[in-house]
Amino acid sequence: MKIKKLSELSELTNLRNFTLITLMSLLLFTPLRAQVTIGDETLPQDFSVLELISNNTKGLRLPQMSTAQRDAMEATDEFQAEKTGLAMGLQIFNTRTKCVEYWNGSIWIGLCDDESKIPCELLNAGTITTNAERPIICDAEGYPEFYQNTIQLSSDGTPGGTWTSSDPAVATVSPTTGLVTGVTLGATIITYTVTGECSKNTDFYVYVGCGAWIGEGEWLTVMCHNLGADETLDPFLSIPHDPNGTGGTLGSMYQWGRASDGHENPFSTVVQAIATDETATSPLQVVGAYINPTPYNYWASSGLTQGLWGENDINTWSQYRGPNEPCPTGWVTMPHVLLNRLVAWNPVRRPWSGSRAGYIGEALPIPKSLIRDRGYAFSNVDFGYMWTSRAYDEGGTTLEHAYIWNYSLNINWIKPLSYGLPVRCVKCR
Repeated sequence: MKIKKLSELSELTNLRNFTLITLMSLLLFTPLRAQVTIGDETLPQDFSVLELISNNTKGLRLPQMSTAQRDAMEATDEFQAEKTGLAMGLQIFNTRTKCVEYWNGSIWIGLCDDESKIPCELLNAGTITTNAERPIICDAEGYPEFYQNTIQLSSDGTPGGTWTSSDPAVATVSPTTGLVTGVTLGATIITYTVTGECSKNTDFYVYVGCGAWIGEGEWLTVMCHNLGADETLDPFLSIPHDPNGTGGTLGSMYQWGRASDGHENPFSTVVQAIATDETATSPLQVVGAYINPTPYNYWASSGLTQGLWGENDINTWSQYRGPNEPCPTGWVTMPHVLLNRLVAWNPVRRPWSGSRAGYIGEALPIPKSLIRDRGYAFSNVDFGYMWTSRAYDEGGTTLEHAYIWNYSLNINWIKPLSYGLPVRCVKCR
C-alpha cells in the first residue's frame, strides 16, 4: 500500500479549493449577466438573451413537426393548460406546409412570405357579433337589433382578418378593428375575410334606419315609425296612443290627401261639414277636424285629384311631393310603384304576436294599426296599414293602401278616402 506524500496531499487540497471557488463564482456572478453567445466568444448585445453566431456556415434547426403531430401536441392537457400562457410564442417548423409557425394563444400562425400556405382547415371566418343598441340594425339573418353612434363588430374566427364595407357611403369600417363609423341611412354589407391556402369570409348586414330591398342591390329607406308616432319608442312594438291621442307607435290617422293640420290626431273633433277646397281650409270649421262626410267617400266637395300626396304614376317614381304632402322635407308618402316592388321582393318575417309589431323584409316594422272609421269608431284590428300616395280609381272614391296580416303583405283598394289611416314616409334619393 502506497502512502501519498504530504506535499501531494497539499496539492490536491489546493486543487479542490480552486475548483470550489470557481464553481461558487460561476453560481454567484453568472446570473448577473444571464446572456449567452453560441458560436464564438463575442459578448451578446445588452438586449439579447441568446445570440447564435453561425460564421455563415450553420443555422438554427427548429423542432420539425407535421400538422398532425403539431395538433396532437396542442391537444395534450399540458398544452391546453398553458395555451394562453406559457405556450404562447412556441415555434415549430411545419413539415407539411414547409413553414415556420408560432402559437399566438388561439391558433398557429405561419411566418411564410406567402401566407396562402396556411392550411384551409386552420381558417375560420367565424360568426360576427355587435354591440348594437339603437336605433335599427339587423343581423345577417334579418332579425332586428339596435345600434349606437359607433358599431363595434367582432368575429370569433381566425384573428388577423380584414373588414370591408360594400357601401362606404352608408358606413365605413376599420379594416383591422371592425369599428363601424360614418353611419348614414341605408344598407351595407360588412365582410370579415381571412386568407390562407384559401379565403373564407362571413357577412353581416347593417341596415341603418329602416327599409327593405326593392331590387337587386337597391335599398329603399323608409321611416322606422308611422308619421306622428313617438320616435323614441321601439318601432318593433305596437304601443297604443295616450289619452291625448299622442305617443305610442301607431302614429297619426290621416284622411287621404290632407295636409297635417291636426285632423290626424285620433281624438280630433269630428264635423259633418265637407271641405270646399282640397287644402281643407274652408269652411273654417273643417280646419284641424276629422271630416265625416255623407256619402262617405269624399272629404272635399269637389272630389279629390290624384297628386295631393305626390306620386300618382303607377309605373315610375319621380319623387314628386304633392301640395298636401304630410311627410317632412326629403321624404314622400309611400308611392304605388315602390309598394309593388316591396311586395315582390319581401316576405313577411313576422306577423303580430302580443305587443310585437309585424315586419317585412329585413328591417321594415309595421305596427298594429287602428282605423278611424266615420270619425268615432276605432277598429282594433290585427293588421298593419299604411296609405299610399295614389288613389286607385280616377274618380278618387277608394284609395290604395297596403296592409300586413298573417305572413302576407297585401295591396288593397277598398278604404274610402275619408278613413283615417297611418302614413309611412319614404326617403327621397
